[in-house]
Amino acid sequence: MIVTERTVRDGFRIGARMPAAVALRIVANVVRHVPDRRCTLLVLRQTGGVRVEVTDGSPQLPAVPLDLSPEAEGGRGLLLVDAVTDRWGVEPRGGAGKTMWFECVGAGTLPP
Repeated sequence: MIVTERTVRDGFRIGARMPAAVALRIVANVVRHVPDRRCTLLVLRQTGGVRVEVTDGSPQLPAVPLDLSPEAEGGRGLLLVDAVTDRWGVEPRGGAGKTMWFECVGAGTLPP
């Protein structure tokens, strides 16, 4: 499946662009950094918000570069996630990959 902004937004109310943009950024990192480029994207409606989980097969955990120069063209993905989500984290899956997740309170969700 090809993931587009529209594909991701289908899991959100129209206008909930920020969670969709963050999910796309995480999926783009999977394509760039995970050898088989495969992942599972899960959008969970919650009372008052949304939780998004992206699971991939790489055991390597993401890290914020400590020596990032202002001119660097990449390396700011986790800073973006931290700046625009209410909570986020990464859970190792016992050597079989990891799940990166984030939550946005107040992000519109589809009605039940």
